[in-house]
Amino acid sequence: MYTWLYSRGGSPVAKDRILATKMGVAAVQALIAGKSNVMIGERNNQLLTVPLDVAVQHKEKVSESLVSAQENILALTTQ
Repeated sequence: MYTWLYSRGGSPVAKDRILATKMGVAAVQALIAGKSNVMIGERNNQLLTVPLDVAVQHKEKVSESLVSAQENILALTTQ
C-alpha cells in the first residue's frame, strides 16, 4: 500500500523546501542505484520509490466542491 503525497497551495515554506531537497537527493540516489521509471514519495516521514506503473494506477477524484471553490477564487483574481 502506497501513500500519495498531495501538493498544497500557497507559497512554499521552509518545510516544503526541505522536503523538496530531500526528494531531489533521493531521486539522484535512485538513479545512481540504477533505478528508473520510479517516483519519489513519502510515507510516515520516510522517503520511498514507487514504480511509475503503480503510481499511475492510483486515481482519486477531487471533490466537486473543491473544484468549484477553486474556480471561484480564480475568477476573483482575474477581475
